[in-house]
Amino acid sequence: VGIEDREFVAITAMGGALYALDADSRTVLRFPFGGGWEGVFKKEPLEFGEAGGGSGNGRFREPVDIAGSKDGHLYVLDAGQHSLRWNGTGDDGRAADTGIVP
Repeated sequence: VGIEDREFVAITAMGGALYALDADSRTVLRFPFGGGWEGVFKKEPLEFGEAGGGSGNGRFREPVDIAGSKDGHLYVLDAGQHSLRWNGTGDDGRAADTGIVP
C-alpha cells in the first residue's frame, strides 16, 4: 500500500520519528526523521498492529487517536476494544513491549 493510499487520522512526533495512525488498515506507521521533512515519507515505514485488526496487545480493532510520551511510549486509543493501549519502543523504533492501561 502506497503512502497516497493511506487514511491518516492522527499523527504524533516522538523520539526522532513521526507516527501516523492509519484508520483504514488499523495500524500505526513509524516514519524515522532524517534528511529533513522531504525525506520522511520516502523511507519504508515500520508498521505496528495488523492490517484489518487482529488479536493481542499490539492489535487494534478501531483505533481513533495516538499520542507519544517523553518516556518513549506510544498510546493508542482503541474505541473498538474500549481501551487505551500502549507500545514501548526500543532503540531501533520497533515495539519493545505492549500493554493495556487499566
